Amino acid sequence: FPLAADAVARGAYDAVVVSGGPIEDPLCSGAFATYADRGAAMLRQLGLTAPLLAVAPAPASAQDRTYRSAISVRQWAEAAQRPVTALDVFSHGAHARRTRMLYRMAFGDGVQVGVIAAEPSKYELLRWWTESGATKDHGYVFEVDPFDRRANRDPKPIKALGRYDHEAATVD
Repeated sequence: FPLAADAVARGAYDAVVVSGGPIEDPLCSGAFATYADRGAAMLRQLGLTAPLLAVAPAPASAQDRTYRSAISVRQWAEAAQRPVTALDVFSHGAHARRTRMLYRMAFGDGVQVGVIAAEPSKYELLRWWTESGATKDHGYVFEVDPFDRRANRDPKPIKALGRYDHEAATVD
């Protein structure tokens, strides 16, 4: 979070939009209803305030949480009448690559999406695949249309095929 606040202060970004769904873990909840609210509070402590800071909470979801967060950010931009031509998403470790892909799907071809990956604190970066914390939300098979991105905006996992320990891609 300090890097984001510093980047906005230097003029590198127009704003920081914090997103995330409800905090359902009783050990993490406390005073905040969503991860977006918690992240915004951390950024406020670093001196970042509106209009440079916006909160776009995502709805509760048992799956597709990152994609739902991306949709919430897109909807915030539309409602605020702030056209987006490029954005960087901040995520952690091995999840960053997937986060970038889902934001690209949510925002479409007209928006350049970059990613800033924070080094994970719960596992060794160079051995991420050996830790369940690095892969627990990954591994489902999705059917996607490689020729029509609009058809892929609301992906659903094919859970009947099971869950795998790592991500892979194939073209048929």
